[in-house]
Amino acid sequence: MMEDVKLRLAWLCLLALPPVVYACSSDGDPAPAELDAGAESSTPPVTPTEGGGPSRPDAEPGDAGSDATGADAGDAGATCVGNPLGDAGPDGGGLVLRTLATGEFLDGPRWVDGAGLVYAEVFQKRLRRLLPDGGAVTLRDVGGALPIGTAYDRKAGVLVTAQSTPAALLRTRTDGGTLASLPTGAADSPNDVVATAAGQLFFTDPAYQNANPALTGVYRSPADGGVVAVQTFGNVERANGIALSPDERSLYVSFTNTRRVARYPLSAAGVPGAGVTILTGVELAQAPDGIAVDVAGNLYLAEADPDTGTNRGVVEVFRPTGVKWGAIPIAGARPTGVAFGGPRHETLFITTETSLLSVDLACAGLP
Repeated sequence: MMEDVKLRLAWLCLLALPPVVYACSSDGDPAPAELDAGAESSTPPVTPTEGGGPSRPDAEPGDAGSDATGADAGDAGATCVGNPLGDAGPDGGGLVLRTLATGEFLDGPRWVDGAGLVYAEVFQKRLRRLLPDGGAVTLRDVGGALPIGTAYDRKAGVLVTAQSTPAALLRTRTDGGTLASLPTGAADSPNDVVATAAGQLFFTDPAYQNANPALTGVYRSPADGGVVAVQTFGNVERANGIALSPDERSLYVSFTNTRRVARYPLSAAGVPGAGVTILTGVELAQAPDGIAVDVAGNLYLAEADPDTGTNRGVVEVFRPTGVKWGAIPIAGARPTGVAFGGPRHETLFITTETSLLSVDLACAGLP
């Protein structure tokens, strides 16, 4: 990234915090590209607001996405027609973000039907669970390590969290009970993880917390054990966010420092092919991190301005073809992760460096 990010990293270290997670590589990032038409306008950016209430202006209490309890998955939405931002416009001006919880560097949101939303409070080294009436409780204290991205392995019925320093794939039951961690092979700084229906895991290693960046890359952990490198990058690329398409035939990976998103085709057996870049700094407004996907295959990218002096971010929404639907600007915050949830899976949860936010959308997403 740019020089001011290096200074920011040093400043955080002086505060006795672990090296920063998220998109804070020591590499040089390009300057932000011009936004696509509609990514910014004269309409003020959406500002996080306290309290509950529906996010869509026409939503009534109890509408899809307005309940974050997870007590009953209900009739989860299964369709998505047209623009997921609905009538909000390409700049997201008609959407309202709710602030659900605060903390010290939040990341890795993941919804589990019947259990609700789980996310990582990285610098406090713990997993948190969102409460139905707001706020959160600790699900698991990790100890001396840094929990970051989390997946839900439906086959095993457990949460899997990418942990750095030391490297591990933590396994946690939804009641807070713990299981033996999984190895990470050559990867020594896991950052984000996703699970297939068959129990195979894919995870990234951008080496943000490790002095040896030679092992940056994308890795997979087959359901029958072991770890295989999908692609490694040395000190060139910082693979960060990761997500699957609805049919699990595509794996998406964001690269924060070079500001791009790649697609890896997956065989029926879940074996990846060569990655192809589908989005670059030409299309992306800012540097990408976490990724979410809806039932139509649309991509939701948590992006932050690489200039730390401009504390702003955005969630951009793209069709699977790379055509942009629009964006949800976030004033005064830098997004780290995104995930769908709620009774009908129409709520988009967004973690930032300081808060857990939510917004109701017109499409159901993959939890």
